[in-house]
Amino acid sequence: MRQVTPADVERAIDEAAAMGLDGVVLSGGEPTMRRELPRWVARARRAGLRCGLVTNGRVLSHRPAFDRLVAAGVGGVTISLHGPQAVHDAMTRAASFRETLGAVEAAVGGGLATTVVCVVTRANLGALRDLVDRLVPLGRLRLVFSLVEPEGAAARDHAAVVPDVAGAASAVAAAIAHGRGRAGRAGPDFVHAGLPHCLLPGLEEACADRRAEGLVLTWSGAAGSWEPLEARERVYPPECGDCPRPGRCPGLHGVQVDRDGVPSLRPPPPAPRANSFNYEPVRPVGDWDGACPVVDRPGPWWDRGRSLLLAHAGRLLLCRAETRDFADGEIARTRCDLGQIYLDVSRKAAPDDFAADLRQLRPSARCATCPTHDRCSGCHEAAAEDVFTRDDRRVRDLVAALEGRVLDVGCGGDARYADVLAPLVRAGTVAYLGIDPDPRAVAALGGRGWARARVGTLEGLDGELDAAGVWDHLLLLRAFNHLHDVPRALAAAARALRAGGQLLVVDNVPFGLVRLSPPPPAGAPPRHEHYRNASSVEAIPLIEPHGFRLVEHLPVRPGGSDQWLARFVRE
Repeated sequence: MRQVTPADVERAIDEAAAMGLDGVVLSGGEPTMRRELPRWVARARRAGLRCGLVTNGRVLSHRPAFDRLVAAGVGGVTISLHGPQAVHDAMTRAASFRETLGAVEAAVGGGLATTVVCVVTRANLGALRDLVDRLVPLGRLRLVFSLVEPEGAAARDHAAVVPDVAGAASAVAAAIAHGRGRAGRAGPDFVHAGLPHCLLPGLEEACADRRAEGLVLTWSGAAGSWEPLEARERVYPPECGDCPRPGRCPGLHGVQVDRDGVPSLRPPPPAPRANSFNYEPVRPVGDWDGACPVVDRPGPWWDRGRSLLLAHAGRLLLCRAETRDFADGEIARTRCDLGQIYLDVSRKAAPDDFAADLRQLRPSARCATCPTHDRCSGCHEAAAEDVFTRDDRRVRDLVAALEGRVLDVGCGGDARYADVLAPLVRAGTVAYLGIDPDPRAVAALGGRGWARARVGTLEGLDGELDAAGVWDHLLLLRAFNHLHDVPRALAAAARALRAGGQLLVVDNVPFGLVRLSPPPPAGAPPRHEHYRNASSVEAIPLIEPHGFRLVEHLPVRPGGSDQWLARFVRE
Protein backbone atom coordinates (compact mmCIF):
# COMPACT_ATOMS: atom_id res chain seq x y z
CA MET A 1 0.00 0.00 0.00
CA ARG A 2 1.23 3.45 -0.89
CA GLN A 3 2.59 5.43 2.09
CA VAL A 4 0.82 8.79 2.49
CA THR A 5 3.19 11.66 3.21
CA PRO A 6 2.40 15.08 4.72
CA ALA A 7 3.18 16.59 1.31
CA ASP A 8 0.46 14.36 -0.23
CA VAL A 9 -2.17 15.68 2.17
CA GLU A 10 -1.10 19.29 1.66
CA ARG A 11 -1.27 18.86 -2.11
CA ALA A 12 -4.77 17.33 -1.80
CA ILE A 13 -5.94 20.33 0.28
CA ASP A 14 -4.53 22.74 -2.30
CA GLU A 15 -6.20 20.81 -5.12
CA ALA A 16 -9.54 20.91 -3.29
CA ALA A 17 -9.29 24.69 -3.12
CA ALA A 18 -8.27 24.92 -6.78
CA MET A 19 -11.28 22.78 -7.77
CA GLY A 20 -13.61 25.31 -6.18
CA LEU A 21 -14.82 22.97 -3.45
CA ASP A 22 -16.30 24.46 -0.30
CA GLY A 23 -14.54 22.32 2.27
CA VAL A 24 -12.56 19.21 3.11
CA VAL A 25 -12.97 16.44 5.65
CA LEU A 26 -9.82 14.82 7.03
CA SER A 27 -10.46 11.17 7.75
CA GLY A 28 -8.48 8.18 8.84
CA GLY A 29 -8.81 7.03 12.46
CA GLU A 30 -5.34 6.53 13.91
CA PRO A 31 -3.60 8.57 11.17
CA THR A 32 -5.52 11.62 12.36
CA MET A 33 -3.42 11.52 15.55
CA ARG A 34 -0.48 12.77 13.49
CA ARG A 35 1.17 15.93 14.75
CA GLU A 36 0.65 17.60 11.36
CA LEU A 37 -3.14 17.60 11.78
CA PRO A 38 -3.53 21.16 13.18
CA ARG A 39 -1.25 22.39 10.39
CA TRP A 40 -3.45 20.73 7.77
CA VAL A 41 -6.59 22.21 9.28
CA ALA A 42 -4.99 25.68 9.29
CA ARG A 43 -3.90 25.22 5.67
CA ALA A 44 -7.44 24.40 4.63
CA ARG A 45 -8.84 27.39 6.47
CA ARG A 46 -6.29 29.74 4.86
CA ALA A 47 -7.41 28.42 1.48
CA GLY A 48 -10.99 29.38 2.31
CA LEU A 49 -12.15 25.81 2.93
CA ARG A 50 -14.31 24.62 5.77
CA CYS A 51 -12.56 21.74 7.54
CA GLY A 52 -14.04 18.77 9.37
CA LEU A 53 -12.52 15.73 11.00
CA VAL A 54 -13.56 12.07 10.93
CA THR A 55 -11.73 10.12 13.59
CA ASN A 56 -11.79 7.36 16.18
CA GLY A 57 -11.74 10.31 18.55
CA ARG A 58 -8.85 9.43 20.79
CA VAL A 59 -6.74 12.41 19.78
CA LEU A 60 -9.53 14.77 20.84
CA SER A 61 -9.57 13.42 24.40
CA HIS A 62 -6.18 15.07 25.03
CA ARG A 63 -6.90 18.68 25.89
CA PRO A 64 -3.78 20.29 24.39
CA ALA A 65 -4.35 18.50 21.07
CA PHE A 66 -8.02 19.42 21.13
CA ASP A 67 -7.24 23.08 21.78
CA ARG A 68 -4.72 23.18 18.91
CA LEU A 69 -7.29 21.78 16.49
CA VAL A 70 -9.95 24.25 17.58
CA ALA A 71 -7.49 27.11 17.30
CA ALA A 72 -6.53 25.92 13.80
CA GLY A 73 -10.19 26.21 12.76
CA VAL A 74 -11.70 22.72 12.71
CA GLY A 75 -15.43 23.19 12.29
CA GLY A 76 -16.93 19.81 13.11
CA VAL A 77 -16.01 16.29 14.09
CA THR A 78 -17.37 12.82 13.39
CA ILE A 79 -16.35 10.24 15.97
CA SER A 80 -16.83 6.46 15.88
CA LEU A 81 -18.38 4.99 19.04
CA HIS A 82 -20.03 1.59 18.77
CA GLY A 83 -21.61 0.81 22.15
CA PRO A 84 -20.91 0.62 25.85
CA GLN A 85 -17.35 -0.01 26.96
CA ALA A 86 -17.14 -3.80 26.61
CA VAL A 87 -18.80 -3.79 23.21
CA HIS A 88 -16.86 -0.83 21.81
CA ASP A 89 -13.49 -2.14 22.98
CA ALA A 90 -14.22 -5.59 21.55
CA MET A 91 -15.20 -4.13 18.17
CA THR A 92 -12.18 -1.83 17.97
CA ARG A 93 -9.84 -4.42 19.49
CA ALA A 94 -8.40 -1.77 21.76
CA ALA A 95 -9.13 -0.32 25.19
CA SER A 96 -10.33 2.89 23.54
CA PHE A 97 -13.80 3.52 24.94
CA ARG A 98 -12.87 5.98 27.68
CA GLU A 99 -10.73 8.11 25.37
CA THR A 100 -13.37 8.07 22.62
CA LEU A 101 -16.18 9.00 24.97
CA GLY A 102 -13.95 11.74 26.39
CA ALA A 103 -13.46 13.07 22.87
CA VAL A 104 -17.23 13.23 22.34
CA GLU A 105 -17.65 15.08 25.61
CA ALA A 106 -14.87 17.52 24.71
CA ALA A 107 -16.26 18.19 21.23
CA VAL A 108 -19.80 18.82 22.46
CA GLY A 109 -18.55 20.90 25.39
CA GLY A 110 -16.30 22.88 23.06
CA GLY A 111 -19.18 23.87 20.82
CA LEU A 112 -18.11 21.81 17.79
CA ALA A 113 -20.72 20.31 15.50
CA THR A 114 -20.45 16.72 16.69
CA THR A 115 -21.58 13.53 14.99
CA VAL A 116 -21.19 10.11 16.59
CA VAL A 117 -21.29 7.16 14.20
CA CYS A 118 -22.21 3.75 15.55
CA VAL A 119 -21.45 1.05 12.96
CA VAL A 120 -24.16 -1.56 13.41
CA THR A 121 -22.89 -5.15 13.32
CA ARG A 122 -23.92 -8.45 14.85
CA ALA A 123 -21.71 -7.62 17.82
CA ASN A 124 -23.62 -4.54 19.00
CA LEU A 125 -27.22 -5.13 17.85
CA GLY A 126 -28.31 -5.65 21.43
CA ALA A 127 -26.38 -2.67 22.82
CA LEU A 128 -27.76 0.23 20.76
CA ARG A 129 -30.12 1.43 23.49
CA ASP A 130 -27.26 1.38 26.01
CA LEU A 131 -25.26 3.68 23.73
CA VAL A 132 -28.26 6.00 23.48
CA ASP A 133 -28.51 6.15 27.28
CA ARG A 134 -24.82 7.05 27.53
CA LEU A 135 -25.03 9.90 25.02
CA VAL A 136 -28.40 11.49 25.85
CA PRO A 137 -27.03 13.48 28.83
CA LEU A 138 -24.42 15.14 26.58
CA GLY A 139 -27.02 17.22 24.77
CA ARG A 140 -26.64 18.53 21.24
CA LEU A 141 -24.98 15.98 18.98
CA ARG A 142 -26.06 13.70 16.16
CA LEU A 143 -25.97 9.93 16.58
CA VAL A 144 -25.93 7.95 13.33
CA PHE A 145 -26.68 4.23 13.37
CA SER A 146 -24.91 3.08 10.20
CA LEU A 147 -25.25 -0.48 8.91
CA VAL A 148 -21.82 -2.04 8.42
CA GLU A 149 -20.61 -2.17 4.81
CA PRO A 150 -19.70 -5.74 3.74
CA GLU A 151 -16.23 -4.71 2.64
CA GLY A 152 -12.69 -5.40 3.85
CA ALA A 153 -12.63 -7.33 7.13
CA ALA A 154 -16.44 -7.41 7.24
CA ALA A 155 -16.49 -9.11 3.83
CA ARG A 156 -13.90 -11.66 4.87
CA ASP A 157 -15.93 -12.62 7.96
CA HIS A 158 -19.34 -11.78 6.55
CA ALA A 159 -21.44 -14.31 8.47
CA ALA A 160 -20.01 -13.26 11.83
CA VAL A 161 -20.04 -9.49 11.27
CA VAL A 162 -22.86 -8.46 8.89
CA PRO A 163 -26.31 -8.68 10.49
CA ASP A 164 -29.61 -9.51 8.86
CA VAL A 165 -30.86 -6.27 7.27
CA ALA A 166 -34.41 -6.54 8.62
CA GLY A 167 -33.18 -7.40 12.11
CA ALA A 168 -30.73 -4.49 12.06
CA ALA A 169 -33.47 -2.10 10.92
CA SER A 170 -35.74 -3.26 13.74
CA ALA A 171 -32.99 -2.74 16.34
CA VAL A 172 -32.11 0.71 14.96
CA ALA A 173 -35.77 1.79 14.89
CA ALA A 174 -36.18 0.71 18.52
CA ALA A 175 -33.00 2.59 19.55
CA ILE A 176 -34.13 5.78 17.78
CA ALA A 177 -37.57 5.58 19.38
CA HIS A 178 -35.95 5.03 22.78
CA GLY A 179 -33.62 7.97 22.25
CA ARG A 180 -36.36 10.32 21.15
CA GLY A 181 -38.40 9.37 24.17
CA ARG A 182 -35.54 10.17 26.52
CA ALA A 183 -33.91 13.17 24.85
CA GLY A 184 -36.70 15.59 24.09
CA ARG A 185 -35.93 18.66 22.00
CA ALA A 186 -32.68 19.54 23.76
CA GLY A 187 -31.03 16.16 23.34
CA PRO A 188 -29.25 14.37 20.51
CA ASP A 189 -30.62 13.94 17.01
CA PHE A 190 -30.93 10.26 16.07
CA VAL A 191 -30.62 9.12 12.44
CA HIS A 192 -29.86 5.98 10.43
CA ALA A 193 -27.71 5.20 7.38
CA GLY A 194 -27.32 2.27 4.99
CA LEU A 195 -30.76 0.76 5.69
CA PRO A 196 -33.73 0.57 3.28
CA HIS A 197 -36.22 3.21 4.34
CA CYS A 198 -39.21 0.93 3.96
CA LEU A 199 -37.90 -1.13 6.89
CA LEU A 200 -38.02 1.96 9.13
CA PRO A 201 -41.57 3.28 8.61
CA GLY A 202 -42.05 6.70 10.13
CA LEU A 203 -38.29 7.31 10.20
CA GLU A 204 -37.76 7.83 6.46
CA GLU A 205 -36.64 11.42 6.94
CA ALA A 206 -34.33 10.57 9.85
CA CYS A 207 -31.55 9.47 7.54
CA ALA A 208 -27.96 10.52 7.02
CA ASP A 209 -27.25 11.38 3.39
CA ARG A 210 -23.72 12.09 2.18
CA ARG A 211 -25.00 13.65 -1.02
CA ALA A 212 -27.33 16.01 0.80
CA GLU A 213 -24.41 16.99 3.04
CA GLY A 214 -22.44 18.08 -0.01
CA LEU A 215 -19.80 15.33 -0.18
CA VAL A 216 -18.72 15.00 -3.82
CA LEU A 217 -15.16 13.62 -4.13
CA THR A 218 -12.85 11.51 -2.04
CA TRP A 219 -9.07 11.58 -2.11
CA SER A 220 -7.55 8.11 -1.78
CA GLY A 221 -4.22 8.12 0.01
CA ALA A 222 -3.50 4.60 -1.23
CA ALA A 223 -3.95 5.62 -4.88
CA GLY A 224 -2.88 9.23 -4.45
CA SER A 225 -5.81 10.43 -6.56
CA TRP A 226 -9.34 11.80 -6.45
CA GLU A 227 -12.39 9.64 -7.10
CA PRO A 228 -16.10 10.47 -7.29
CA LEU A 229 -18.13 9.66 -4.21
CA GLU A 230 -20.64 7.54 -6.09
CA ALA A 231 -22.88 4.88 -4.58
CA ARG A 232 -22.00 2.34 -7.27
CA GLU A 233 -22.20 -0.62 -4.89
CA ARG A 234 -25.85 0.06 -3.96
CA VAL A 235 -28.62 -1.90 -5.67
CA TYR A 236 -32.40 -1.60 -5.84
CA PRO A 237 -34.15 -4.96 -6.39
CA PRO A 238 -37.37 -5.30 -8.41
CA GLU A 239 -39.43 -4.85 -5.25
CA CYS A 240 -38.24 -1.23 -5.26
CA GLY A 241 -39.59 -0.56 -8.77
CA ASP A 242 -42.50 1.69 -7.80
CA CYS A 243 -40.96 3.13 -4.64
CA PRO A 244 -41.24 6.94 -4.62
CA ARG A 245 -38.01 7.41 -2.60
CA PRO A 246 -35.17 6.03 -4.77
CA GLY A 247 -33.00 9.13 -4.49
CA ARG A 248 -33.19 9.25 -0.72
CA CYS A 249 -33.24 5.56 0.17
CA PRO A 250 -29.80 3.89 0.02
CA GLY A 251 -31.23 0.58 -1.17
CA LEU A 252 -29.08 -2.45 -0.41
CA HIS A 253 -25.39 -3.22 -0.71
CA GLY A 254 -24.79 -5.45 -3.71
CA VAL A 255 -22.40 -7.75 -1.84
CA GLN A 256 -24.95 -8.35 0.90
CA VAL A 257 -27.65 -9.15 -1.67
CA ASP A 258 -25.27 -11.60 -3.39
CA ARG A 259 -24.50 -13.37 -0.12
CA ASP A 260 -27.74 -13.13 1.84
CA GLY A 261 -30.38 -12.51 -0.81
CA VAL A 262 -33.00 -9.76 -0.81
CA PRO A 263 -34.64 -9.23 2.59
CA SER A 264 -38.41 -8.94 2.95
CA LEU A 265 -38.82 -5.33 1.92
CA ARG A 266 -42.01 -3.38 2.54
CA PRO A 267 -42.01 -0.68 -0.15
CA PRO A 268 -44.65 2.01 0.30
CA PRO A 269 -47.60 2.21 -2.10
CA PRO A 270 -46.87 3.95 -5.40
CA ALA A 271 -46.92 7.71 -5.08
CA PRO A 272 -46.44 10.46 -7.68
CA ARG A 273 -42.78 11.10 -8.42
CA ALA A 274 -40.75 13.33 -10.71
CA ASN A 275 -39.76 12.18 -14.20
CA SER A 276 -37.04 14.79 -14.74
CA PHE A 277 -34.24 16.49 -12.87
CA ASN A 278 -32.22 19.66 -13.35
CA TYR A 279 -28.53 20.31 -13.84
CA GLU A 280 -27.91 23.75 -12.37
CA PRO A 281 -24.97 25.85 -13.60
CA VAL A 282 -22.26 26.12 -10.92
CA ARG A 283 -19.44 28.12 -12.52
CA PRO A 284 -17.42 28.45 -15.73
CA VAL A 285 -14.22 26.41 -15.72
CA GLY A 286 -12.50 27.87 -18.77
CA ASP A 287 -12.69 28.73 -22.45
CA TRP A 288 -13.93 26.08 -24.85
CA ASP A 289 -12.44 27.47 -28.05
CA GLY A 290 -8.87 26.45 -27.18
CA ALA A 291 -7.41 23.50 -25.32
CA CYS A 292 -9.77 21.67 -22.94
CA PRO A 293 -9.49 23.48 -19.60
CA VAL A 294 -10.13 20.37 -17.48
CA VAL A 295 -8.12 17.67 -19.26
CA ASP A 296 -6.42 15.46 -16.65
CA ARG A 297 -7.44 17.90 -13.91
CA PRO A 298 -9.32 16.48 -10.92
CA GLY A 299 -12.57 18.16 -10.09
CA PRO A 300 -16.29 17.68 -9.53
CA TRP A 301 -16.54 16.81 -13.24
CA TRP A 302 -15.14 13.39 -12.32
CA ASP A 303 -18.54 12.60 -10.85
CA ARG A 304 -19.84 11.14 -14.11
CA GLY A 305 -23.52 11.11 -13.16
CA ARG A 306 -24.29 14.25 -11.21
CA SER A 307 -21.77 16.55 -12.89
CA LEU A 308 -21.94 17.77 -16.47
CA LEU A 309 -19.64 20.00 -18.52
CA LEU A 310 -21.53 22.12 -21.03
CA ALA A 311 -19.84 23.88 -23.95
CA HIS A 312 -21.90 27.02 -24.44
CA ALA A 313 -21.14 30.45 -25.89
CA GLY A 314 -17.42 29.72 -26.07
CA ARG A 315 -17.15 28.68 -22.42
CA LEU A 316 -17.14 25.39 -20.57
CA LEU A 317 -19.65 25.44 -17.70
CA LEU A 318 -19.76 23.05 -14.76
CA CYS A 319 -23.35 22.01 -14.00
CA ARG A 320 -24.54 19.84 -11.11
CA ALA A 321 -27.65 17.76 -10.39
CA GLU A 322 -28.22 17.81 -6.64
CA THR A 323 -31.74 16.34 -6.81
CA ARG A 324 -32.71 13.72 -4.24
CA ASP A 325 -35.63 12.52 -6.38
CA PHE A 326 -33.27 10.17 -8.23
CA ALA A 327 -30.57 7.78 -7.06
CA ASP A 328 -27.00 8.14 -8.31
CA GLY A 329 -27.41 5.10 -10.55
CA GLU A 330 -30.59 6.45 -12.15
CA ILE A 331 -28.93 9.75 -12.98
CA ALA A 332 -25.80 8.10 -14.38
CA ARG A 333 -27.91 5.74 -16.51
CA THR A 334 -30.04 8.61 -17.84
CA ARG A 335 -26.99 10.63 -18.85
CA CYS A 336 -24.30 8.09 -19.69
CA ASP A 337 -26.25 5.09 -21.03
CA LEU A 338 -29.35 6.65 -22.59
CA GLY A 339 -28.08 10.13 -23.44
CA GLN A 340 -31.27 11.83 -22.24
CA ILE A 341 -29.95 15.24 -21.25
CA TYR A 342 -31.34 18.42 -22.80
CA LEU A 343 -30.68 22.15 -22.80
CA ASP A 344 -33.83 24.10 -21.97
CA VAL A 345 -33.98 27.11 -24.32
CA SER A 346 -37.58 28.06 -23.48
CA ARG A 347 -37.37 30.17 -20.31
CA LYS A 348 -40.77 28.71 -19.40
CA ALA A 349 -41.62 27.64 -15.87
CA ALA A 350 -41.74 24.10 -17.30
CA PRO A 351 -41.15 23.13 -20.94
CA ASP A 352 -44.34 21.87 -22.58
CA ASP A 353 -43.37 21.71 -26.28
CA PHE A 354 -40.26 19.58 -26.25
CA ALA A 355 -39.56 19.93 -29.97
CA ALA A 356 -39.40 23.72 -29.58
CA ASP A 357 -38.20 24.05 -26.00
CA LEU A 358 -35.38 21.50 -25.73
CA ARG A 359 -32.10 20.75 -27.51
CA GLN A 360 -30.45 17.41 -26.90
CA LEU A 361 -26.97 17.51 -25.36
CA ARG A 362 -24.45 15.08 -26.81
CA PRO A 363 -20.80 14.35 -25.94
CA SER A 364 -18.44 16.55 -27.89
CA ALA A 365 -16.42 14.84 -30.61
CA ARG A 366 -13.35 16.40 -28.99
CA CYS A 367 -13.78 14.07 -26.02
CA ALA A 368 -13.40 10.85 -28.02
CA THR A 369 -9.60 11.07 -28.04
CA CYS A 370 -9.22 12.68 -24.59
CA PRO A 371 -6.87 10.68 -22.33
CA THR A 372 -9.23 11.09 -19.36
CA HIS A 373 -12.58 10.59 -21.10
CA ASP A 374 -13.22 7.41 -19.10
CA ARG A 375 -13.13 9.40 -15.84
CA CYS A 376 -14.38 12.86 -16.75
CA SER A 377 -18.10 13.51 -17.09
CA GLY A 378 -17.34 14.72 -20.61
CA CYS A 379 -18.03 17.96 -22.43
CA HIS A 380 -21.47 18.27 -24.03
CA GLU A 381 -22.78 20.40 -26.86
CA ALA A 382 -26.36 21.07 -28.00
CA ALA A 383 -27.49 19.29 -31.16
CA ALA A 384 -29.63 21.12 -33.71
CA GLU A 385 -31.69 18.04 -34.64
CA ASP A 386 -35.31 17.76 -33.42
CA VAL A 387 -35.24 14.21 -32.07
CA PHE A 388 -38.79 14.36 -30.68
CA THR A 389 -40.59 14.94 -33.98
CA ARG A 390 -38.37 12.43 -35.73
CA ASP A 391 -39.00 9.62 -33.21
CA ASP A 392 -42.73 10.36 -32.99
CA ARG A 393 -43.33 9.67 -36.69
CA ARG A 394 -43.68 5.94 -36.08
CA VAL A 395 -46.34 6.54 -33.42
CA ARG A 396 -48.27 8.81 -35.78
CA ASP A 397 -48.07 6.19 -38.53
CA LEU A 398 -49.48 3.50 -36.21
CA VAL A 399 -52.31 5.76 -35.04
CA ALA A 400 -53.13 6.64 -38.66
CA ALA A 401 -53.49 2.92 -39.47
CA LEU A 402 -56.08 2.21 -36.73
CA GLU A 403 -59.38 0.59 -37.67
CA GLY A 404 -62.32 -0.56 -35.55
CA ARG A 405 -63.03 0.10 -31.89
CA VAL A 406 -60.29 2.10 -30.15
CA LEU A 407 -59.99 2.67 -26.39
CA ASP A 408 -57.57 5.52 -25.57
CA VAL A 409 -56.48 5.25 -21.93
CA GLY A 410 -55.29 8.49 -20.34
CA CYS A 411 -56.52 10.46 -23.33
CA GLY A 412 -56.03 13.89 -21.72
CA GLY A 413 -57.98 16.96 -22.69
CA ASP A 414 -56.54 17.20 -26.18
CA ALA A 415 -56.36 13.51 -27.20
CA ARG A 416 -52.79 13.05 -28.33
CA TYR A 417 -52.67 12.77 -32.13
CA ALA A 418 -56.15 14.31 -32.40
CA ASP A 419 -55.23 15.66 -35.83
CA VAL A 420 -54.84 12.04 -36.96
CA LEU A 421 -57.69 10.49 -34.97
CA ALA A 422 -60.43 13.00 -35.72
CA PRO A 423 -60.54 12.34 -39.52
CA LEU A 424 -60.63 8.57 -38.84
CA VAL A 425 -63.56 8.97 -36.45
CA ARG A 426 -65.48 11.27 -38.81
CA ALA A 427 -64.93 8.82 -41.69
CA GLY A 428 -66.30 5.94 -39.60
CA THR A 429 -63.00 4.05 -39.80
CA VAL A 430 -62.56 4.26 -36.01
CA ALA A 431 -65.07 4.11 -33.15
CA TYR A 432 -63.21 6.05 -30.49
CA LEU A 433 -63.61 6.29 -26.72
CA GLY A 434 -61.17 8.11 -24.46
CA ILE A 435 -60.98 7.62 -20.70
CA ASP A 436 -59.12 9.80 -18.24
CA PRO A 437 -59.28 10.18 -14.44
CA ASP A 438 -59.47 13.99 -14.72
CA PRO A 439 -63.07 15.22 -15.28
CA ARG A 440 -61.74 18.49 -16.71
CA ALA A 441 -59.79 16.63 -19.37
CA VAL A 442 -62.82 14.52 -20.25
CA ALA A 443 -65.02 17.63 -20.56
CA ALA A 444 -62.44 19.35 -22.77
CA LEU A 445 -62.10 16.37 -25.10
CA GLY A 446 -65.85 15.78 -25.26
CA GLY A 447 -66.31 19.38 -26.29
CA ARG A 448 -64.29 18.91 -29.46
CA GLY A 449 -67.24 17.31 -31.21
CA TRP A 450 -65.61 14.23 -32.67
CA ALA A 451 -64.60 12.25 -29.54
CA ARG A 452 -66.53 10.32 -26.93
CA ALA A 453 -64.87 10.50 -23.50
CA ARG A 454 -65.57 9.19 -20.01
CA VAL A 455 -64.07 9.65 -16.59
CA GLY A 456 -62.29 6.47 -15.60
CA THR A 457 -59.08 4.48 -15.29
CA LEU A 458 -57.86 1.29 -16.87
CA GLU A 459 -57.77 -0.33 -13.42
CA GLY A 460 -61.46 0.51 -12.96
CA LEU A 461 -62.95 -0.53 -16.30
CA ASP A 462 -66.63 -1.41 -15.98
CA GLY A 463 -69.76 -2.13 -18.00
CA GLU A 464 -69.35 -1.41 -21.68
CA LEU A 465 -65.62 -0.92 -21.24
CA ASP A 466 -65.02 -4.23 -19.47
CA ALA A 467 -66.97 -6.47 -21.83
CA ALA A 468 -64.70 -9.29 -22.95
CA GLY A 469 -63.19 -8.86 -26.40
CA VAL A 470 -64.93 -5.58 -27.26
CA TRP A 471 -61.93 -3.51 -28.33
CA ASP A 472 -59.73 -3.88 -31.40
CA HIS A 473 -57.08 -1.48 -30.16
CA LEU A 474 -56.07 -0.20 -26.75
CA LEU A 475 -53.79 2.84 -26.60
CA LEU A 476 -51.52 3.62 -23.64
CA LEU A 477 -49.87 6.74 -25.02
CA ARG A 478 -47.64 8.15 -22.30
CA ALA A 479 -49.95 6.56 -19.75
CA PHE A 480 -48.19 3.35 -18.68
CA ASN A 481 -46.03 5.13 -16.11
CA HIS A 482 -49.17 6.87 -14.80
CA LEU A 483 -50.92 3.58 -13.94
CA HIS A 484 -51.41 3.23 -10.21
CA ASP A 485 -51.87 -0.56 -10.15
CA VAL A 486 -50.01 -2.09 -13.09
CA PRO A 487 -51.05 -5.78 -12.69
CA ARG A 488 -54.71 -4.87 -12.29
CA ALA A 489 -54.60 -2.46 -15.23
CA LEU A 490 -52.94 -5.00 -17.53
CA ALA A 491 -55.42 -7.70 -16.53
CA ALA A 492 -58.23 -5.30 -17.47
CA ALA A 493 -56.54 -4.55 -20.79
CA ALA A 494 -56.26 -8.26 -21.54
CA ARG A 495 -59.98 -8.78 -20.84
CA ALA A 496 -61.07 -5.79 -22.90
CA LEU A 497 -59.10 -6.58 -26.08
CA ARG A 498 -60.32 -9.17 -28.53
CA ALA A 499 -58.05 -12.02 -29.56
CA GLY A 500 -55.65 -10.56 -32.10
CA GLY A 501 -56.36 -7.04 -30.86
CA GLN A 502 -53.41 -4.72 -30.39
CA LEU A 503 -52.01 -2.90 -27.39
CA LEU A 504 -49.83 0.11 -28.21
CA VAL A 505 -47.70 1.40 -25.33
CA VAL A 506 -45.68 4.59 -25.75
CA ASP A 507 -43.96 6.27 -22.83
CA ASN A 508 -40.85 8.10 -21.68
CA VAL A 509 -37.80 7.51 -19.54
CA PRO A 510 -36.54 10.22 -17.15
CA PHE A 511 -34.52 13.06 -18.60
CA GLY A 512 -32.21 15.74 -17.29
CA LEU A 513 -32.53 19.46 -18.04
CA VAL A 514 -29.78 22.05 -18.07
CA ARG A 515 -31.36 25.42 -17.30
CA LEU A 516 -28.88 28.27 -17.76
CA SER A 517 -31.24 31.04 -16.68
CA PRO A 518 -34.01 30.93 -14.12
CA PRO A 519 -37.49 30.57 -15.61
CA PRO A 520 -40.07 33.28 -15.06
CA PRO A 521 -42.21 33.08 -11.92
CA ALA A 522 -44.62 30.21 -12.14
CA GLY A 523 -48.13 29.78 -10.84
CA ALA A 524 -49.06 26.43 -9.39
CA PRO A 525 -46.16 23.96 -9.21
CA PRO A 526 -46.13 21.25 -11.90
CA ARG A 527 -48.03 18.09 -10.99
CA HIS A 528 -46.05 14.90 -10.45
CA GLU A 529 -48.30 12.35 -12.13
CA HIS A 530 -45.84 9.55 -12.76
CA TYR A 531 -45.92 6.57 -10.43
CA ARG A 532 -42.79 5.07 -11.97
CA ASN A 533 -40.17 5.83 -14.61
CA ALA A 534 -40.10 2.46 -16.35
CA SER A 535 -38.20 2.02 -19.60
CA SER A 536 -39.46 -0.34 -22.27
CA VAL A 537 -36.98 -2.96 -21.08
CA GLU A 538 -38.60 -2.78 -17.65
CA ALA A 539 -42.19 -2.54 -18.88
CA ILE A 540 -42.22 -5.41 -21.38
CA PRO A 541 -41.69 -8.18 -18.78
CA LEU A 542 -44.62 -6.75 -16.82
CA ILE A 543 -46.93 -6.73 -19.86
CA GLU A 544 -46.18 -10.05 -21.58
CA PRO A 545 -47.40 -12.41 -18.81
CA HIS A 546 -50.95 -11.04 -19.22
CA GLY A 547 -51.30 -12.71 -22.60
CA PHE A 548 -49.58 -10.21 -24.87
CA ARG A 549 -47.00 -11.00 -27.57
CA LEU A 550 -44.47 -8.30 -28.44
CA VAL A 551 -44.43 -7.52 -32.16
CA GLU A 552 -42.55 -4.20 -32.26
CA HIS A 553 -40.08 -2.56 -29.91
CA LEU A 554 -38.32 0.79 -30.22
CA PRO A 555 -36.27 1.40 -27.06
CA VAL A 556 -34.66 4.64 -25.95
CA ARG A 557 -31.11 4.98 -27.22
CA PRO A 558 -28.37 7.64 -27.27
CA GLY A 559 -29.04 10.10 -30.06
CA GLY A 560 -32.77 9.46 -29.85
CA SER A 561 -35.52 11.05 -27.81
CA ASP A 562 -36.68 9.94 -24.36
CA GLN A 563 -39.68 8.14 -25.91
CA TRP A 564 -40.02 4.37 -26.25
CA LEU A 565 -42.58 2.24 -28.08
CA ALA A 566 -43.77 -1.32 -27.52
CA ARG A 567 -46.60 -2.84 -29.61
CA PHE A 568 -48.29 -6.11 -28.60
CA VAL A 569 -50.90 -8.53 -29.98
CA ARG A 570 -53.46 -10.08 -27.64
CA GLU A 571 -52.86 -13.82 -27.87
